[in-house]
Amino acid sequence: MGFVAIAFVAMADTVGTRTTSSVAVSIFAPLGEPLPGIDSEARVRFERGRAVATRRFLPSEGLGPAYNATSCHGCHEKPVTGGAASRYRGAPLEQHSKTEHIAPFKHHFTATSVEPREGNPRTAHLPLPFFGVGLLAEIPAEEIISRADPSDRNHDGIRGKVNFERGFIGRFGRKAQMSTLRGFVRLALLDQMGVTTSPVPPLYMRERYSPAELPTSDADSAPDPELGSDDLTNLLAFVALLAPPPPDAPTRETRAGEETFRAAGCTSCHVPSLRGPRGPIPAYTDLLLHDMGQDMADGVVVGEANEREFRTTPLWGLGAAGPYLHDGRADTLDEAIRAHGGEGLRAAQTYAALSERERGALLAFLRSLGGSGYRPDGLLPKNAPVPAAGAPGGPLAALSQAERARFVRGRDVFDHDFRRSEGLGPFFNGDACRSCHFDPAIGGAGPSDVDVVRHGILGADGVFELPASGDTMAHRFGLAGRSPFIDAKANLFERRQTPTIFGAGLVDAIPEESIRALADAQDRDGEVRGTVSVLAGGNVGRFGWKGQMASLSDFVEDAFTNELGLPTSELAKALGPSAFDDVVYFLGKLAPPMRRALPPEMAARGEAAFSAAGCASCHTPMLRTRAGEPVPLFSDLLLHDVAPKNAPLIVQNGTRSFRTPPLWGLPSTAPYFHDGMSETIEAAIVRHDGEAKRSRERYGAMKEDDRAALLALLHSL
Repeated sequence: MGFVAIAFVAMADTVGTRTTSSVAVSIFAPLGEPLPGIDSEARVRFERGRAVATRRFLPSEGLGPAYNATSCHGCHEKPVTGGAASRYRGAPLEQHSKTEHIAPFKHHFTATSVEPREGNPRTAHLPLPFFGVGLLAEIPAEEIISRADPSDRNHDGIRGKVNFERGFIGRFGRKAQMSTLRGFVRLALLDQMGVTTSPVPPLYMRERYSPAELPTSDADSAPDPELGSDDLTNLLAFVALLAPPPPDAPTRETRAGEETFRAAGCTSCHVPSLRGPRGPIPAYTDLLLHDMGQDMADGVVVGEANEREFRTTPLWGLGAAGPYLHDGRADTLDEAIRAHGGEGLRAAQTYAALSERERGALLAFLRSLGGSGYRPDGLLPKNAPVPAAGAPGGPLAALSQAERARFVRGRDVFDHDFRRSEGLGPFFNGDACRSCHFDPAIGGAGPSDVDVVRHGILGADGVFELPASGDTMAHRFGLAGRSPFIDAKANLFERRQTPTIFGAGLVDAIPEESIRALADAQDRDGEVRGTVSVLAGGNVGRFGWKGQMASLSDFVEDAFTNELGLPTSELAKALGPSAFDDVVYFLGKLAPPMRRALPPEMAARGEAAFSAAGCASCHTPMLRTRAGEPVPLFSDLLLHDVAPKNAPLIVQNGTRSFRTPPLWGLPSTAPYFHDGMSETIEAAIVRHDGEAKRSRERYGAMKEDDRAALLALLHSL
């Protein structure tokens, strides 16, 4: 039996007995790499599994009917695929009756609409990393059981309890509610993405090793199972073979910190190593449930775990982690330790009584347990290079040394995961600008699982009413156990797809008079109207789905304030007085999306079809900056009503119309339309109505070759 098969058998409750007296050798590798020494078959499956983990699912491929993420990578991105994520990827939970092994997750979205969030949950569990989980799967059941002390027989205040999944020892998940990696991965696919799977073929995992009884079909129209057995096998290989990161070489400080860690009683739960078939596995966990106190309670009861009990989190890779604890309430390791209650209270009190030097050494030891070479507050690697001029995420043109330094400073702020202590919240959709703008590079667009949600009340007479808050925003997250405001009377929810910001500096430089000149509010040409978004003070709006911001600076300020809940005054306190201007500078210098060359005949035919259909009436191919530079954004930056006449729509800034979205970068900004409900460019075209109805009809009446040429043109933008 090959290594892959052995690995899959190991993902169940194994009972190996071979141990050594030291830490198991050959288990560490850089983050994102597989366990050392695997054979070629395992390496191939590992890389294929990585591709499955980064694949984004569409509703036609099985995403939904309800979901929180469109890919595994979406929640396991930090600092590399297979890791954890920051607060904006927390999975909300609801308290309800006890379940055997499935946590009561609530979903942000459905594949056909937005999920109305009545009774919005107060708790969100952060994703857990996969590093080294295959090694934890190999830990013998008797090794875990031997450390349990539910009655506290030794009177040390540490009990430790085993959770079970239908009689099998639980070891995965925040509540240790799953016994096998296969069950854990299949449940995550179903819970978080709505993607169904079938059991792994017996060649790789005998059925008796998997107690989880999960549905193999769901209510959407995609054929089940939605992830085939071979893809699931590869994904499991990736998860099972991901290596834990090597710890840093010990120093005098970290050795002292390790001794203090033991003396404080932390190792009573964070056991330095467990016996496995390869030798001692230094994950710093006992894989047991412990009572963490009422302040930590999440309202969730799963199996034997009550709302105060959580599995001891493994500490390897802690240097690349953060925020901390199950709900991300702790910005720092110091805060996480001090928040320990219940069985961890004595250790927390001992830690608090240490001298500053002793606490510093203990924290240095924890950070040395792997991953310290990565930034815990962002996704870009340390000292990430600046892409070439014109490339995605790169500048418009070559930068001087001083310009490059400022560009990098702005990019670092854009990528920065903001902490509670830095002013994040209390309600937010993302904890970094990058949380939503990363496709295909920092500053780009975002998939549907980072959509903003707007809500309001639509009366029986069709008149729209704002929520009681006066703002249509429906934030996804709240801090300190607070639920974002959702008007109980709201019956209309609408998504906002994340647009790309590439080329925003050029858009900012288009003269207002150029935009006003394109307006035709009275429909003089009998085609489309097009109205200017006139803001308070008389400025012309050009950014946002409703054209609600007049300048790039306004756009950035609005995003910090509304999406992160972070006023610019707090931003200045957190990262310095130049941070805001640096972000605006970075975005202003970002190059527009690069256009892909088409054969001349195809390009000419596509442009002729685009014009003949009337698409250019709104999607103006070219505008110019004040300096005369061309801006090929394919938008007039005006407001148009392109929905059916009686379509229920959120009225924002006094209008149901939308600003014409620029088409540059179209192939890398899927899904499409303001609500992200169109999977393909053609699907977006055929949804056009209202002012664009005639263009849609002309497109439908075209010869097949002309439609193909028009689509080729759009795919080249």
